[in-house]
Amino acid sequence: MIEVIHLGRAWAVEPEGMLQSNKLISDEQVALMEQWLDLFSYAVMVLIEDGGEEEAFWGYQEYMRERVEKS
Repeated sequence: MIEVIHLGRAWAVEPEGMLQSNKLISDEQVALMEQWLDLFSYAVMVLIEDGGEEEAFWGYQEYMRERVEKS
């Protein structure tokens, strides 16, 4: 799981990464990818530390609620 986070950041979020350096991803997509990776890494960290599913997925639920409100 940690590899997904690391490689996602290396390939998409870092300016020298494969996607940005080859102009395959827009600034908006970079921001979205960074947000998704933050949500995912937080959930993994909380679950590993036995913080419970409610806390682990709270950020994702807020993200989804905001998306529904915007649509």
